[in-house]
Amino acid sequence: MPNGYEYIYIVQQGDTLYSIAKRFDTTIEQIMRLNHLDNPLIMVGQRLLIPDRALYYGSTSIV
Repeated sequence: MPNGYEYIYIVQQGDTLYSIAKRFDTTIEQIMRLNHLDNPLIMVGQRLLIPDRALYYGSTSIV
């Protein structure tokens, strides 16, 4: 994997970029930049790259 991220999070029902960023101690902007998103709208099942510093905050939706 390229530097800057460590794993992929699969978006679940009810997730927002804000809730994902908060869960993984990162920012909406970092997630958007890593995923080349133009707007903060996400869809259930979408795979998002998560910054490596979030690795310490586990989730059952990490691939």
